[in-house]
Amino acid sequence: MHLIRTRPLIQALASGNVSAEKRAQYLLASFVIFNVAYYSGLVVAGTAPWTPPYIAEALAVIIINVVGVVTTFDASGGKSNKQYIIDFTCLYVPVSVTTLLGFWGCYWILRIGFHEAIMAMSQSNLQFAINMSQLGFDGFALLAFVATIGSLAVTYVRLAKLLAAVRAARGEA
Repeated sequence: MHLIRTRPLIQALASGNVSAEKRAQYLLASFVIFNVAYYSGLVVAGTAPWTPPYIAEALAVIIINVVGVVTTFDASGGKSNKQYIIDFTCLYVPVSVTTLLGFWGCYWILRIGFHEAIMAMSQSNLQFAINMSQLGFDGFALLAFVATIGSLAVTYVRLAKLLAAVRAARGEA
């Protein structure tokens, strides 16, 4: 099972060498990754429920997911690719592991390393800070928003490229 590297997985998917058991393991791994990420505290919510920033983030996540699925479906060959769900699920594991670690690792480095600066900016009289405060944001919430939206968008961009690579490796491009 490839939890980090995608290149060997692309070749295995293209040649049909990923067994049904391995596919199920990739699906299970994707569930475990998100459960661990969200319940460990690595991924945090930046805003209180039902506030304007919370609703904006929810809408952005929905839009990115819809556009992302359509884009990855098209990149994989669309209706002609009967293996889309299998390819997507298997590639999703290493892509989500590395993307979540990258974005949320940066979040925590910035949050811990620049805690005082973010706090000072959030409590300052800068118009930007005042506007964020009126919307229910502070610097930490903005940082979490960027990590959430950024990691999701980058995940789909990477998946689209990798699914196109699987398609090309199959000789379907």
